[in-house]
Amino acid sequence: MGYLKRLTIRNFVSPYGLALFSYAVFLFAWIFPPNIYIRYVVEPDLMFLDPLTLIFYTSCVVAFLFGVRSARYLGLAKKDSLARSISVAMPLVYLAIPLLLVTAFCTVYLILLGGKINFVTLLIAQQGQTMKMASEAGETTVEGRWGSSLTMLTAVILWASYRMNQVKMRGMTKYIFLSILTLAIAINVLTCIAMVSRGLLMPLIVGLAFLYFYRQSRTENVRLTRLAVTWGASVSLVIAIFILLSFLRGASALNLLTASVLGYSIAPYNRMAVLLNGVMTYTYGGRGIYLFAYLQKDGTKVVRMLDLHARLGWPTSLQLWHSEFSSVAAAGLSPAYIWSGVFGYLYSDIGWWTLMYLAIVGIMVGHLWSKFQAGHTVALVLYPFVGYWITFWSGYNQLFSIEFVATAECGILLMLYEAVWTRAPNATKAT
Repeated sequence: MGYLKRLTIRNFVSPYGLALFSYAVFLFAWIFPPNIYIRYVVEPDLMFLDPLTLIFYTSCVVAFLFGVRSARYLGLAKKDSLARSISVAMPLVYLAIPLLLVTAFCTVYLILLGGKINFVTLLIAQQGQTMKMASEAGETTVEGRWGSSLTMLTAVILWASYRMNQVKMRGMTKYIFLSILTLAIAINVLTCIAMVSRGLLMPLIVGLAFLYFYRQSRTENVRLTRLAVTWGASVSLVIAIFILLSFLRGASALNLLTASVLGYSIAPYNRMAVLLNGVMTYTYGGRGIYLFAYLQKDGTKVVRMLDLHARLGWPTSLQLWHSEFSSVAAAGLSPAYIWSGVFGYLYSDIGWWTLMYLAIVGIMVGHLWSKFQAGHTVALVLYPFVGYWITFWSGYNQLFSIEFVATAECGILLMLYEAVWTRAPNATKAT
């Protein structure tokens, strides 16, 4: 029992722990009482105790974990990774420069966004759904790379939060840094609320939670019970934030808020079950459009340069989004919720080859987890994003999305920045 407790603690935010958490959410959906589901979501419950759905989802999780484990045998991951020691002359300046710089960029983006749409008035009037539709239609798009500043701010916040414990700031220096960090987090959250975007806010919240649990799992005399209780509180906070954003989108009655929580947590598995049983197909499924979300965006350089939409017969982002509502409605399901979960989207494109896709992704994730533990810069910002993706397997396939690419770019910039500041690293035990 002692060994199992230590193993559980060490893997609390590892790919294994996160995958098992998502699997538990799926099992909860799979056995969820159909009468309650039908009452709130207002659609047939086809996932309840469906054998094919259980077999497919279980196979996907096993394939992913097989890939994670294979990373070690391929020499891409180590069993016991070591964190680098960091030595800088001015730790406050070292951490504050990227934080303040990207926070300033994100603040400008928030101001430019306010010039496109009066988000304050709309939020007060609970018209967040109007803002969301305007965003999907491109009416709130700000020219240039300003939109990436929010994702990059999330990455820098996570990087600074991790490095803070390595540079050992104390006294007034630490107080000043925490003030700057709090300001950066506030600007990030405010911008996400202005965009009424769960998908951009959750990587920050989940990423900060990952860092906390990772540090706690590496401390002496840590208790599994305490970690579990704190984890439960964190999940409750995420649900509360989700409800708040649903409220801003116009859901105010208790039944509507309950339906929203069920619709974005377990309803995707009902859509996955419908896909598996051949009752529903996405209009543009089978074209590879759900494999790499980055290539969906019409304005990305790669898409423009290669003219992918014309070559592959892909729709615009807006057309793709609209098509999912009609596909769900045609299957007799509530069109208010269109997600079919990560595995459902993958299945709609490549069928049972989804297992191969997930095994390959698992190798990448296993490598990132090893590098994250070793304190490598790019992994410090990418693994929390990937961890968020695993935790929300019930959502859209955001792996290899434009946010993923922006996070990777930010990680590379931070790596070059660190090369200027830090001395030659010496391996020490992870803290």
